[in-house]
Amino acid sequence: MMRWTQVIWLSLAMLPPVGMASDATVPASAASTNAPATKSGKPDYFSTHSPRFEILLSDQALDALRVEPKEYVKATIREGGVLYTNVALKLKGARGSFRHVDDKPAFTLNFDKFADGQEFHGFDKLHLNNSVQDP
Repeated sequence: MMRWTQVIWLSLAMLPPVGMASDATVPASAASTNAPATKSGKPDYFSTHSPRFEILLSDQALDALRVEPKEYVKATIREGGVLYTNVALKLKGARGSFRHVDDKPAFTLNFDKFADGQEFHGFDKLHLNNSVQDP
């Protein structure tokens, strides 16, 4: 059994509309059908939900990000009772905003790079910014 060494708690900085529960969990299979569609046809999940999830990385993945931060490693994402396995994760950012994995990193999560067709509420890729310019 793999030992998880680092858990990164994330909550997207979006507040749900008044009266909407902020800790609502939607099963991965139902996520794309329960959210209103945007002009692009993608579900607009993030306008009605403020998801909280964990990023789970193995020791090997964490070490690999320290050496090659722009190369994808495998991660597991846990959102409530839903697990997304084999999620591709790499650090993102450029001059000025890039931070190492042990600092305040920004991430790119690619849900279908290692698991064809896997999505997070209708999205195959998420960019999580680190807001290092904020105090």
